[in-house]
Amino acid sequence: MDLQDLSSILTNDEVKEVTIEHEGKDYNFKIRDLPWSKVNSILSRCISYEGKKKVVIDKSEFDIAYLSAALVEAPWPKEQTRMFLTRLSPKFGKKLEALIPNPVGEEDDELKNE
Repeated sequence: MDLQDLSSILTNDEVKEVTIEHEGKDYNFKIRDLPWSKVNSILSRCISYEGKKKVVIDKSEFDIAYLSAALVEAPWPKEQTRMFLTRLSPKFGKKLEALIPNPVGEEDDELKNE
């Protein structure tokens, strides 16, 4: 069997360094992209069904679970990520939220053209 180069379809294990400035101080993070299956696993734990046609996503739990899995380093001890995330100020939380993908995704231009 001749395997094609699969690097373009696999999750990049590269760790990105991100600095969030807040009230004159810099907070450094290292974060990695999560594979499709991990994101789906997190999402499935955050979904509930109300009635026959209503699906509700607990966005707060999705964000916390995503960051708990994706953060490699944070300004706090990694094993205490969940606790720190539940105590962040709204202003800082909004800045950190920018690192999290939309749980339901957005239409990608590449997919539109297929």
